[in-house]
Amino acid sequence: MGELKGIEHICEERMVARGYVITKEVTDFDALPLSEAGGSATVVKTPAPLACFWLGRTEVENADE
Repeated sequence: MGELKGIEHICEERMVARGYVITKEVTDFDALPLSEAGGSATVVKTPAPLACFWLGRTEVENADE
């Protein structure tokens, strides 16, 4: 998983259990366990349109607070 070396390093260094990678492809949605370097962390690949929807919805829902 050479393309995710940076996130592997951060997960190992900060003991993060879950990370997210925003992708360009609409169909690119998957959960990937990281290598030994990342410990037991999992990376969730999320398409950009879906990530934007979730972030926007969270902002709208929390606007009244």
